[in-house]
Amino acid sequence: GAEVAMSPEAGEKHIATIRSFTERGEPIMASEYTPLIAIPNPLKRSTQSPALAEIDFFRRLAETARTVQIYYPPGMQWQVINEVPAFQDAFGLQSEYVESFHEQCEKIAQLVNQAYGGKVIVLSRMDSYLTGTPDRKKGWEEYKTKRSAEMQEILSCGNHPAHQTLQSEIDMFTYPMATCINPYDCAASFNLSPQQIVKVYEHLKTVMGSGVRGINLAEDQNGSELNSQERDLFEWLKDRGAMLSFNYRLTMDSRYCLPAFDGINHTLKYTMVTKRDKPVLYPNSRRGPSFPAHGEPVAYLNDNGRMTTTVRPWITMLGERERYTPWLSQSGEL
Repeated sequence: GAEVAMSPEAGEKHIATIRSFTERGEPIMASEYTPLIAIPNPLKRSTQSPALAEIDFFRRLAETARTVQIYYPPGMQWQVINEVPAFQDAFGLQSEYVESFHEQCEKIAQLVNQAYGGKVIVLSRMDSYLTGTPDRKKGWEEYKTKRSAEMQEILSCGNHPAHQTLQSEIDMFTYPMATCINPYDCAASFNLSPQQIVKVYEHLKTVMGSGVRGINLAEDQNGSELNSQERDLFEWLKDRGAMLSFNYRLTMDSRYCLPAFDGINHTLKYTMVTKRDKPVLYPNSRRGPSFPAHGEPVAYLNDNGRMTTTVRPWITMLGERERYTPWLSQSGEL
């Protein structure tokens, strides 16, 4: 994977993790957390069931594992953790839909494992580590209550030593969290064009200073001022995004405090977004601006003339219709 602002110390730590497996002659265990769902933002994704984007994601992981096996015969195994079940209430997702999407992804993972001749992908759910047993649920509830109060205190006290760090983390993820919700749930968006809504998102990204890659709604920045309706949508998205960002940070930080995650924490940990001192493996291509959950799959010829896949938001494709051809299912649905 790519290295993003990787310090020598962090690099050595990752190499030490690899050696912990190779010295024992065991498969290298790597992990990646991912949102296996179709987000409810129609500007980003229209299809609401697993599609080519998810298949391509699992295939990309399997190809990586097979490449490792060429040089290291014991090979590699991916622990893929679906984040969504741990956040379905916060995002207002129906549990039946979350369950169905995960089950379909399990079938995809099984088919990919069969095609690549071994169990190179193990798919699990994040909520199982939080509430899968009575002891885990008790530990999670205690942690959540305590840590939530701590975070609220840190954010409300500008002089707190951890205030700036935590506030910057909340701000960084406010924009990506806001792209995961349906802007049309806000009345202020009803009379706005899709281009105006995208402009609001771009403004939110700029204001919050978010440099997280993998969640872009549009690539171009628009410097024009917001009108009153656009400003109302901006404030709504900002508030909702900040609330979801707080919950996301609270939950994801539990991985380093709760014993249920110990096994995952001892793997080679990859990220899907650009984070300092972590190796990055983008889910669909090394240049893909979006996750599978955040857009539709697009097939294209790369520089080597090979057909490959990446993910693009719907709004991007609608703005350049001459470059894309609709992909129809057998039922005739787009």
